[in-house]
Amino acid sequence: MKILKLTKTGIAAIITGVVMFAFTSCEPQPDDSKEVAEEQNEETFDTRQTEKDADYLVDAAAILQKNTKLGELAATKATTPEVKDLGSDMAKTHGDDLAELQALATSKAITLPGATTENTMDAYEDLNDKTGLDFDKKYCDKVISSHKDAINKMETIEQKAEDADIRAWATKMLPHLRSHLTTAEGIQNTVKDMK
Repeated sequence: MKILKLTKTGIAAIITGVVMFAFTSCEPQPDDSKEVAEEQNEETFDTRQTEKDADYLVDAAAILQKNTKLGELAATKATTPEVKDLGSDMAKTHGDDLAELQALATSKAITLPGATTENTMDAYEDLNDKTGLDFDKKYCDKVISSHKDAINKMETIEQKAEDADIRAWATKMLPHLRSHLTTAEGIQNTVKDMK
């Protein structure tokens, strides 16, 4: 009789374990490093505004990471010297910006994406599929689009962030983002008519 009770108890424990595993494994697990960072910041910060400041920096890090990675690709794969130089400049400048942002985030206990984001990888793969002048033109399009987005995000951070250091960082970023945009637009005008 005791053996039968232990077996029923054992079976009940196994069924309970399977049911618990099924429920926990059905919960969506974030794969993207940007989502992971946002979730960690949500757990860390107790006020909505502080969490919003963290989200601003996560978004900024994703943009800088994308510009750095695509710049590295353009520096090696572009056909025209102007686009190669633009890529090299983007990789260096935004790599430095990303390091500065990481230091700021660390000082504020904010988690940034620790790996390449899915958005960056998608953009990289899309661009890497291009060759020759098609690559150069597509890269210029991506730089322009990304910098317009970055300028909008920095203006929002500058106006709405609660933390003064975060606002100051965004203010410092705006002039060189605008300069990059102007440069990229000029290069785009040069390469768009090339055959």
